[in-house]
Amino acid sequence: MFAAPCLRRSRLRGALVAAAAGLLCLSLIACSGSGSASPLSTDAALPSAADASQAPSPAAPSGATEASSTAGSSGPASADTGSASGCRLVSAADVSTAVGQPMTQVDAGTPTACLYGSADQSEQLLISIFPDVATMTAAVDLNAPTEQIDGLGDQAFWSALSGTIFVRKGDRAFKINDPDLAIAHPSDPNVPKAAMTQLATIALTNF
Repeated sequence: MFAAPCLRRSRLRGALVAAAAGLLCLSLIACSGSGSASPLSTDAALPSAADASQAPSPAAPSGATEASSTAGSSGPASADTGSASGCRLVSAADVSTAVGQPMTQVDAGTPTACLYGSADQSEQLLISIFPDVATMTAAVDLNAPTEQIDGLGDQAFWSALSGTIFVRKGDRAFKINDPDLAIAHPSDPNVPKAAMTQLATIALTNF
């Protein structure tokens, strides 16, 4: 009579033990799985330096490109050689009228000098620009005796000996020299003086 209840209790105890063992195994498996999970790789989230260097750069606006191209291609305008030389003070026509015969420009001139001459070069007229007033003063002394001319620039001197007129305007000065004209009129020194004064008056407007 007691064998059946004991057998039932034994089976129930075995079932409970088996269930508890099963739950314990599942817990161990779950813990083992969560502990072995690897962290997220940062390589997948961030682009590499090589990928970044190969990325195309943004295109510049077409307007900026055209402006840059225009600025690069434009250059300073070339200077006019004639206007930059001493020949800018008086023209060949001015010289011809003053000396009484056709005169032409002999060469291209320099920023401080210009030479005009007749067809056979028997007469030559030189225009020189001094670097400063002190240089002109020294040149005037070398061409003594000189005569001061009033009303021409800030200061002016005439040398009948060399056929040269010296003119100062502010802190700048120039001279016009035609010894051949002075030699051609030994009896009338006023002829070369009047001619050089006429040219100096024109030169002052361009100086």
